[in-house]
Amino acid sequence: MDEAADSPAQTIPERDSYAYSPLPDPDSFRTVEVLPGAGADPVVCNLRVHSTSPDDNDNNGAPWPEYEALSYVWGDPAPSQRIRIRDADADGDCDETMAVTANLHAALRRLRQPDQPRTLWADGICINQADAGEKSHQVRQMGAFYSRARRVVV
Repeated sequence: MDEAADSPAQTIPERDSYAYSPLPDPDSFRTVEVLPGAGADPVVCNLRVHSTSPDDNDNNGAPWPEYEALSYVWGDPAPSQRIRIRDADADGDCDETMAVTANLHAALRRLRQPDQPRTLWADGICINQADAGEKSHQVRQMGAFYSRARRVVV
């Protein structure tokens, strides 16, 4: 994939504004809802927190939401692209930015649909990479994240 063509100039602040909220309990994890878009449109997402605890879930009694797991090569580990994270609780456009690797950005751009959201689990977004405790716990759960996915996209 041509990264130069995949990286149009965007009016996104140079610093990241997204701050992860801690996961509420050890049974929680995040999915990323990639909002519709096409071509050079910015990648815009919502992050959702889910619990696999039977006592506290948001999936009509089912502990696992429906999602696709994204398996990709990180490539250069330095985040070089930005996506927008939409604040689902705010009115209007209240986007924050998050830096991601070029390969993850290209995958999100390729996988988004033109007319409906797509729910994914991607470690580079769904795991707070700056929180060593969360990262350690979530990495140990990655087998479950992949095996419970509706499908794995490579």
